[in-house]
Order: sequence, then structure tokens, then C-alpha cells
Amino acid sequence: MDTANNALSTVAAGDTATFTNRNEDGFTVTTTATFSYKGTGGTVPTNATYSYNTDGTTTITPEPQATAGDQELISTEVYTLSKQYEPSEATSVRYEISTDGGETWNDLPTTGTVTTNAGEQLRVTANYPKGEITETFVDPSSTDPALAADDANIAFEYDAATHTVSYKTVPVNTAPPALTEAQIDENGAQAKADLSTVQKSIQTDSATTIKFTFGARNEAHDNYGIKIAKVNAKALGIGNGAGDTLLTRKSALKALDNISKAIIKKDKIRARIGATQNRLEASINNISIQRENAQASESQISDVDVASEMVDFTRRQLMANTAMSILVQANSLPETARKLLEGS
Repeated sequence: MDTANNALSTVAAGDTATFTNRNEDGFTVTTTATFSYKGTGGTVPTNATYSYNTDGTTTITPEPQATAGDQELISTEVYTLSKQYEPSEATSVRYEISTDGGETWNDLPTTGTVTTNAGEQLRVTANYPKGEITETFVDPSSTDPALAADDANIAFEYDAATHTVSYKTVPVNTAPPALTEAQIDENGAQAKADLSTVQKSIQTDSATTIKFTFGARNEAHDNYGIKIAKVNAKALGIGNGAGDTLLTRKSALKALDNISKAIIKKDKIRARIGATQNRLEASINNISIQRENAQASESQISDVDVASEMVDFTRRQLMANTAMSILVQANSLPETARKLLEGS
């Protein structure tokens, strides 16, 4: 492999080349290309070039035939989409699964692997010092009728050992002993379509955490944080990124549903900000009262007349001593009377 020129040389039938790239959402896309020959006679092509795409895939372009009708070099691609969440800079990561369309969530097991079925969802929530990122993996077969033909092959897998969520395309045609050129083309087109649908089905919500300290000490109960999610079109699941179009009635209705969901999401964010604002206002009022009380106490201490207080202290001390002397004398009177009676 000539990485400087993005070229492959001396390629033979059965050879496999693996390319790893990263898409704009931070997912690793691995393209595995398997080469084969079609046709007979002529010069056998042995070279190919490759290029990386913005979606993370790699396009392989085999060397063209020297003469039309000669053998042709063909590549068949399989794509793997994956993301490893640990180890990372995240302070904590939570892995969950939902079997009822996202209504309820349960923690994933800490060992083994879990593969989604139709209608199931995986959710990963990672907390970072500057905010939180939640990524939800929706089994595409439950949302996209276009994948009905091969929905059994589409699933996400969670590996607890590596903390990785992944998806791998599965060829439509696998009949032995060899595939026709048309079947190879169909596999390639289907793999790209499936990968594109899966990438769009991953819902990424990111929130910036703003932290407040309103106590006298740096303790847990003296701090409070609010997570404010992004509200751009991509984060809300609307627009071109969500596949919204008005070309057909069906697509227009889907776009309206996405807008309705976006409005609900936006309202939840506003409600969370409003609740935080109310709590902060209550904390500010409480701190203001404490401040006034502290100032009043400090003022009384600062304004005290030391001389007057010392006189008052001495007076009270004399009164206490006098009271003690009187009490002692009063207690001694019975004993004095007894002695006088004995002497008489």
C-alpha cells in the first residue's frame, strides 16, 4: 500500500484491504474491501486507488481494463461503524437499553455482548467536565421501511469488555460459489444505503454544563449545575440532516412529525432552565438574608462600648459575690444557734 499516493499495488483475487476513517460525528468507520476478478482473457489488472469520504467510508477504485472485454478487478466493501467510550476523558459513562421505543431504560450488563432486535434502542450517556453527551442508537429496521428487505441483518452490538457500540453491514447476496458482477454491485449499493441510514438513525444530544457555587464552602451541597442541550437543527432532529424533504406527502408528514418532536424537546429545555432560574433566585434571597444578619451581628460587635461593658461586668460580678457571701452566712446561722444552746 502506497499511502503517499493512496494507491494499492499487486492486488490479487481474494486479497483484502482494510481502511479506517472517522466521520464528522466522531464514529470510526472501517471499510473492508475484498478483491475479485470478473471476465476472462487479456491483461489482469493489479492496482487500485482509494480516497476517504466525509461520511467516514473509503472509496476503492480498481485499475481499469486494458482493453474492453478483458478481466476486470472488482472490490466488494463491507462497512463497520463503531465508537469506543472508555477509556476517555469522561468522568462517568452509563449504558442502557430500551425495548419499548425509549419509554423506559434499563442498564446494560457489565459483561458479554448485547445485540439489538427490531424496535430496541441503546443509549450511552457520557459526562465530561464541560458537559454531557447522550447518543441513542435506534434499530433502523424499526423506523425505516426501506430496510425491510434486510432488516434482520441490521442491528447494533454493545461489547461490555471494550465499552464499544458497533454496527456492521451484511451483504445481501452471499450465495456460493461466486457472485455475479450484478450481485456484487447490489451488495455495494445496499451496504452504502444501510450505512447511511444507520448513521442518520443515531441521535446525538449534547449539553453544556454550567456550574454555580452559592455556599460558604466548596462542598457538594454548596454547588449546583445545569445542563443546557444544543438546540440547533441537527440536535433537534430536523432539516436536511434528518432527511426532511417536501417532495412527497409522506416525507412532508414525516418532517412535520420531526418539527413537533423538536418543539417538545425545546420546551423541555426551557422548562429545565426556568426551574434552575427559580432555584437560583431562592438561593440568592436566602444568601441575602444571611448576609444582612451577619452584617447586623458584626455591627453590634463593632459598636460596643468597652468601658461601659466593663463597668456593667464588674457590677454584676460584685452582685454575684455578695449574693454568695449572704448565702454562706445564712447557711451558718443554724450551726451558731446550736452551739449557743449547747453552751447554756
